[in-house]
Amino acid sequence: MKKILFLLLLIPSTLQAQVIVDNVAASLSSSPAFAGTVSANTFCLDSINKDVCLERDAANILAQRRTTNAQEFRVYKTFTNSTNYERIIVSNTGTPFVGFEIAGTGSANNLQVGNRSAGNVTLVTNNTARWVVDGGAGHLFGATDNTFDIGATAASRPRALFLAQPSITPGAGTGLTVNDTGSVRSLTSKYTVINTAFVCAATTCDFTIGTFPSNTLLEHVLVSLGTPFACTAVCTSTTLSMVLGKGAGGSEYIASFDADAAANIFGDADAELGTLMTRAAAIQGGTYNSSSQVVVIRLISGTGNIGNGSVTNLSGGSVTIWLTTKALQ
Repeated sequence: MKKILFLLLLIPSTLQAQVIVDNVAASLSSSPAFAGTVSANTFCLDSINKDVCLERDAANILAQRRTTNAQEFRVYKTFTNSTNYERIIVSNTGTPFVGFEIAGTGSANNLQVGNRSAGNVTLVTNNTARWVVDGGAGHLFGATDNTFDIGATAASRPRALFLAQPSITPGAGTGLTVNDTGSVRSLTSKYTVINTAFVCAATTCDFTIGTFPSNTLLEHVLVSLGTPFACTAVCTSTTLSMVLGKGAGGSEYIASFDADAAANIFGDADAELGTLMTRAAAIQGGTYNSSSQVVVIRLISGTGNIGNGSVTNLSGGSVTIWLTTKALQ
């Protein structure tokens, strides 16, 4: 007699069952009732196909597996037929998925994943804890200080962040519409442009670093000349300068500065700011763009072309621009 392992069958008087135990078909019947256990290393349902099997992986470990065939486990809330149901699934038949699904007249349900005790819930990837929901207060924080980001540069970015503090408590009454109770709308963008961006067969060369969306306030601008620009041939290094502004050749944000001089920061003095950013010109600490606006940096050569149209005549140079903007949406 085989040793009893795990399965308990309760079979009413009118039921007969056929199972596969260790790859051997066996019929179980009840008269008037059966209560017992079945011992097996493998327990398969459907004696013909034998394609849904429970296995003993190790002590106290139950597995649903069948060689290299991907598996799926379903727990139903309701079931009418194969096109009408509500169920939770654990699926490994494609991208691994755990979730709730419906078909037919099944009703959408909320899905909770968490901890019904006061313990934390931790998100883990690559066997490393990343984010933690505190089991006491419910706060979300990084599992490791100063390590993980939300969103990525130019991709997978959240659209907006709405906060209760320090938002204004909205009023109420006829004629008032509260469009935004308090969202974080200021951000700083950083761009680095190197010598190979400038290939124009001319003594001026414009390079677009970005575009402001409509209804944007430019609050701050700084330019860092990291590596002085220098000419290999044709142009002359000592005659190179740069401006930053609205469109080709504009200097509304940063006034002309020596691009061939020693590394320096421009925009931290009022005299270095462009015509719209100086202390006298800035409105409420910045300049407002009601429509979308390109931001262009221009390199100017006092002698000789900067490139030949496809290749630069510059041997080196790099400049980094920081733009702090506020979206008024």
